[in-house]
Amino acid sequence: FRRICIDIVIVNVLLLIGLQAFLFLFRLEDFSRYVLLIFLVLETVLVCGKHIAIWTLLRQMRRKGHFLREILLVGGSEEALLCSRELNADPILGGRVIGYVADSDSLEELEYLGRTEDLLSVLLERKPDEVLAAADNGTSLNITELTHICDASGVQLSVILPYNSKRSAGVRLDSVNNIPLLVM
Repeated sequence: FRRICIDIVIVNVLLLIGLQAFLFLFRLEDFSRYVLLIFLVLETVLVCGKHIAIWTLLRQMRRKGHFLREILLVGGSEEALLCSRELNADPILGGRVIGYVADSDSLEELEYLGRTEDLLSVLLERKPDEVLAAADNGTSLNITELTHICDASGVQLSVILPYNSKRSAGVRLDSVNNIPLLVM
């Protein structure tokens, strides 16, 4: 949240500098600089206050179980378990894991909803908002099959990449002529 407020301050300062340059270029000298300063302060405080109020309200609503996306995990890998723990531990992330499908019942913390062959029927029955699949999910399904199944049922698919704690560089998305790339 602090980063958002810092960005708001930076944008407002740049806006003030641009407005000052405009006033200088067009020789509009009868406009008070104090009015601009008051505008900068008030606008920054009000926008940051609005963000605080909305975030607080959303956090309280999500703690009560409202506005949460229901997420179905595919695969019983360690990455999937770690991701489910993070999602369930912090409601502000907006997701609640409802269970998982895998070739075997390997995660004791989560509800086992069936085998991967039954994924389409589980999606149609439980109607989750999102499917979260580990890239190395240890199941008989590959990403292409998962994409087709999720498209057929109208569910968003997200993929958990293998986690490497020794990796210092960030991960970003890129594309080459509309071909998605994951750059690490």
